Formats: sequence, C-alpha cells, structure tokens
Amino acid sequence: MSQEPAAVPSFEDSLSRLESIVARLERGDLPLEQAIAAYEEGRRLAETCSRRLVEVEQRIEILAKGADGKPEWREFKP
Repeated sequence: MSQEPAAVPSFEDSLSRLESIVARLERGDLPLEQAIAAYEEGRRLAETCSRRLVEVEQRIEILAKGADGKPEWREFKP
C-alpha cells in the first residue's frame, strides 16, 4: 500500500498558520516546551513563506512596450 504525499499548504494557509502561532506566542501563556515547539514551527513556516515569495518574484513579468511600440514581456527586476 503506497501512501500519497501530503498536500503542500498554500502560501495563504501557511501565512495564516504563522500569524496564529505569533498571536499565541505574543499572549505569553504557553508552557515553555509548547512555546519552543510553536516557535520552531513558526520559524519553518516563515522560511517556507519567504522561499515562496522569492520564487514568485522570479516569475513575475511586466508587460511593457518594446522598441517597436508593440507590447513585449520582460522579467521583473526588483
């Protein structure tokens, strides 16, 4: 029996989970071990979100007029 890979959460789901973790940590009512686990999960989510943003940024293209006046696609350069 083969297991199907777990679905990768969307950027929005990851960000929402990260915001929830930050709110819990900011309340300051978690026991130390739970706070550490939440921090570690939050750190992983932050890295995942950051990596996804970089990937998207690299894919963005801007529609601009070329030398001949016709629209052309150019890569986004931050």
